[in-house]
Amino acid sequence: MQTDHSWMLHWQNRGWTQVQPSGQSFTGFPCFDKAALQQQGIPEELLAKTITCEQSGASTGGDCSAVSAQDAVNEAAASLPPAEIGTWAFSRAGTGDFDPCADLSYTVLGIESATASSPYHILLYHNGEYLGTATAKTYGFAPTVTQTSDSSIAVVYHWPKPGEGNANRSGESHAQFTWDSSQDKVIMTGEVPNY
Repeated sequence: MQTDHSWMLHWQNRGWTQVQPSGQSFTGFPCFDKAALQQQGIPEELLAKTITCEQSGASTGGDCSAVSAQDAVNEAAASLPPAEIGTWAFSRAGTGDFDPCADLSYTVLGIESATASSPYHILLYHNGEYLGTATAKTYGFAPTVTQTSDSSIAVVYHWPKPGEGNANRSGESHAQFTWDSSQDKVIMTGEVPNY
């Protein structure tokens, strides 16, 4: 993650290290969630050099239509733990179906240099504000996600049945995620893959 023009933070071995940039492109994140960085153990001397959302004037409140899909993904990036395998591809998250004014919206996040069975997370949003991931666990293979209403999405998780390879996987698990305004949270029904 880039913190200023001369230093970058790098997450390695469950800790933050400070490194000089090596010509890599800017991450695109306008700011970082101070509380999330502190929870992940960022040293205070590095946090002091990090542009936090409070400093930049970025906000998660206000007019929902002002939130872009990339802004929403950037908000998630500040609090999402590192991928167990590879690095999350925040700049390439599937943002085409993001709706900042929907009761429940989503983006699909994979890893850099993904293969067919690489892990994916579904990031959930309420009125453009990041809620968290659809499931605590990542699942391999790109899910098929359909916005079924302003407050609900249907997800088909794909997986190989015994004896099948990754290219011809035919197993499916179906789940529904619905924003419940009376409980102010997302309710999941259905099932996820059993692996």
